[in-house]
Amino acid sequence: DAKKAKVISKRSRHHWSSITEEVRSWVESNWSSWEEKKPKWLDENMKAQIPVEWIPSKEAKKAEMERRSIVEKVSELKSKRKKIKKKVKKTTSNVTRTFSVGIARMLTSSSKIDTTISRTIVPEKKYKRK
Repeated sequence: DAKKAKVISKRSRHHWSSITEEVRSWVESNWSSWEEKKPKWLDENMKAQIPVEWIPSKEAKKAEMERRSIVEKVSELKSKRKKIKKKVKKTTSNVTRTFSVGIARMLTSSSKIDTTISRTIVPEKKYKRK
């Protein structure tokens, strides 16, 4: 089963379209045992490639549709989380940049004030010493 699955999963569906009915029959006859044994090759990606209508029982079809729905929702949530993180990072970067510019302006303007004050204070000190 693992070898067949590997061949099927490595190729797009149109490559094995000539044997679709054989693949369908193989899936239908083995799905129940795969669900019990949970072979490593039957992972999320492989399950996603199997059409739900190929799954033999109504219960198994329903369970697989629910699983796919959950996987899709999780994927959507991860995508949204990634977008939010990107926005937060951009916003944080903009805030940091704005804050840094503001501090730089304050430091620049305060150094001008300090220079002016020091010029004023220095002569007074010299004057007091004499």
